[in-house]
Amino acid sequence: MKTCMRYALHVVNPPEQDSSKGMPEDEFGADDFETLDSSIHNISPGGPDSDLPETIDPRKVSANASNAETEDPPAGETFEIDSAYHAPGMPARIAGFLIKGVIGSGGMGTVYLARQDHPRRTVAVKVINPGVTNPRALKRFDFEAQMLARLHHPGIAQIYEAGTWDEGSGGVPYFAMEYVSGARMITDYVNDRKVDTRKALELILQACEAVGHGHTKGVIHRDLKPGNILVTSDGQVKIIDFGVARSTDSDAAATMATGVHDIVGTLQYMAPEQCSGDVHDLDSAADVYALGVTAYELLCGKLPYEVSGMGLASAIKTITEEHPPELGVVDSSLRGEVSMIIAKAMSKEREDRYRTASEFGDDLRRHLSGDAILACPPTVMTTLRRVIRRNRGTVIALGLIVLLLSASAVAGVFALVSRNQALEATNTALAEQAEKHAMVGDLISFFMKDTFDAIVPLANSQEARESVVNISLQYLNRLREQAEGDPSLQRMLAEGLQQAGMNQWSLRSGNRGDIEDAIAKWEESIQIADNVYAGDVTDLKSLILCIRGRSLLVDAYRRIGLDEKRRSRLSEAETLADQLPNPMGEQEQALLLMGVLLDRSRLVPNEGNPEESPPFARMLELIDSLNNAYPDNEWIHRESTLVWNRLSYAWAQQGEFERAREWAVRSLESRQQIRRVHGDTNTARRDIVTVHRMIADQDMARGEYDGAIDRYRTQAIPLMRELVADSPDDIRSRDDLAKGLLEYGRCLLIAGSGKDAVTPLTEARIGWAEAAQRSGGDGRSDQKNTRHLLQTELALTEAYLAAGDTAAAKTAVDRAREAVESARSRWPDSEQLRSFEQEAQDLRARCLESLGTLKN
Repeated sequence: MKTCMRYALHVVNPPEQDSSKGMPEDEFGADDFETLDSSIHNISPGGPDSDLPETIDPRKVSANASNAETEDPPAGETFEIDSAYHAPGMPARIAGFLIKGVIGSGGMGTVYLARQDHPRRTVAVKVINPGVTNPRALKRFDFEAQMLARLHHPGIAQIYEAGTWDEGSGGVPYFAMEYVSGARMITDYVNDRKVDTRKALELILQACEAVGHGHTKGVIHRDLKPGNILVTSDGQVKIIDFGVARSTDSDAAATMATGVHDIVGTLQYMAPEQCSGDVHDLDSAADVYALGVTAYELLCGKLPYEVSGMGLASAIKTITEEHPPELGVVDSSLRGEVSMIIAKAMSKEREDRYRTASEFGDDLRRHLSGDAILACPPTVMTTLRRVIRRNRGTVIALGLIVLLLSASAVAGVFALVSRNQALEATNTALAEQAEKHAMVGDLISFFMKDTFDAIVPLANSQEARESVVNISLQYLNRLREQAEGDPSLQRMLAEGLQQAGMNQWSLRSGNRGDIEDAIAKWEESIQIADNVYAGDVTDLKSLILCIRGRSLLVDAYRRIGLDEKRRSRLSEAETLADQLPNPMGEQEQALLLMGVLLDRSRLVPNEGNPEESPPFARMLELIDSLNNAYPDNEWIHRESTLVWNRLSYAWAQQGEFERAREWAVRSLESRQQIRRVHGDTNTARRDIVTVHRMIADQDMARGEYDGAIDRYRTQAIPLMRELVADSPDDIRSRDDLAKGLLEYGRCLLIAGSGKDAVTPLTEARIGWAEAAQRSGGDGRSDQKNTRHLLQTELALTEAYLAAGDTAAAKTAVDRAREAVESARSRWPDSEQLRSFEQEAQDLRARCLESLGTLKN
């Protein structure tokens, strides 16, 4: 029986809130960072993918792609596909994809031409061969596929969907990728079109930009070669199979399975360290090397090494030890800068190459524009170091001879070398410091943020998310020890603490987050950022951290009812926001200021025209400025709707429901547009639900009962059910549905349709009862869940009475009375909870009143 597990790939957006919101053991090193990555998955990354036979021949595909069917065939019929592409035994469907034919196959797997059902489009589906995967690889695949989906770049073929497909022999991974119609391998494109040197360099530059984008996201390609670098008919480079080798955990054995001839061909593009088999020590420099070899081949029409006919061991020895002819020797027209740039990219030692593909591309761009390049011939000292590294024994012997011949001359040489070594030691220390800073930055941006966000939508990800938080905190504790006296590391520590707090706070969706600890992290972060900013008031990054940390605390204190602390941190944030140098023109500063103003708007008195109050007036001005400057920015649009929602609420608080509805409708239309343009994410749907509920409440207040009931029944509730179906473990979505059902039932009661209210209120009561059980003793969650449960029980009592079911009404009242009695002694002493205690007494009185009515 064929089964398939699927999950769509998308960038995770934050929930509805203000978007403003070897080395020594005690240091961060590359080993630490690798440990940090692997400790979560308990899986090691795999080796390179060397599936040369599977390389797509775009010329063959494009010849038939234009005639591909676009509708499902009638029953009993099949697609008419050229026999060269219709392979016996190929599947008819894989998940939501109708298979049209085989594009190519090899040691790693098979690539099919397919049509996706929803949305309807032609795609390439790559199914990994069962022999290449293992249980560890399948576990890593779930995580890695989410990482690859974050690579949004016009030069990278997008991965639309990934999953595991089982046709009876065990689950194997598949990727549904963008099908690049009419594209050709970059070598074929250059040769057939006879492009000149400048155009060839421009194509390599495009490839560098695309691969460099992957490097900024922490993803290495590891299998770059002409077969994975395509060019469309209009000259646009597309990188395919980005990260697939890593995701499938392919190793040396899988590589060898493709045959010695194929691996020898692919070895030409593999960096020396990659050929040596140390696949766990690869970095972006390996991709730089492969791009350099590809550029070499494009420019002079031949590969740098002649290894045809060699055995595997001989080929590896040639590539790792011998130096290829320089481009300028092969083709005199390429002497000078072009030859030096390509030679730097193809350096044997990775530290001599460009660090990333983007750096490689930047030097190409400088050459093309006539600016000075970074690449230059190796110095005498660089050459000497290389010789010593590779011929240490010979160098020692020669040194002894020189020592015997002329002690005084050698002494002078050693003095010079010592001076150079001291200088190099200083440079090395500076480089290590810069590398450490970059590594810590990667820890925060890639692991603590990107990785955490990527696993949030995965099913049953709660424990994995907790693991990310716990490991992050261990490394932040180590960073505390190193950051003393280093403003750059202190700033990074403050940023890391803020992100760690946000990750901890988000665990509330599973009732496992430590809210107090999240707040403690934010308080510590602003203390550190304040100290750094006090030492340099021109440090904009520290100022931003000072404001953002306070905004996080303002929202947290508001949610848990600590009003005095909330107001104190808000006042501090406002004072700091006044020091932003360009809040009306720079996006990050503007959004930060917007968050502070939104926090202040929640405290605006309910009197007068709210649109004329200082925070609202400034926000409206800021929105106009931002929308003019960034007309297509999703988060600017969303921030605008947050302001309009606040205005709608402010008008409603004054009883001006017509004006409130105008702002809410404006927000709804904008949020629906965001969903259409930027994607159907959970955040987009949740945002729309929020406004539907606002409008329904305002319609009820205006006496438009039918409109409110219809909006809940046809718009809000169906969207809430979609959110729960897509993320059944997301407690927030389940609570939102229970809340929506409660509000819907109340609308029906007020409209005189009490009998119809029984069904939604019964479902709401079950939802709140489950929420109360999940809360696990968290006072704040208990308070909220108990309050909603009480409200639902009382509303259900009235609905049963309206339906004439007195027995059911009495049962609901009894449950409410027991909950009220239990709640009176459970809550700690805070302003919000004292208010709740009075509310609980009022609710109990209503319970008794309802019960008395039943007895009479």
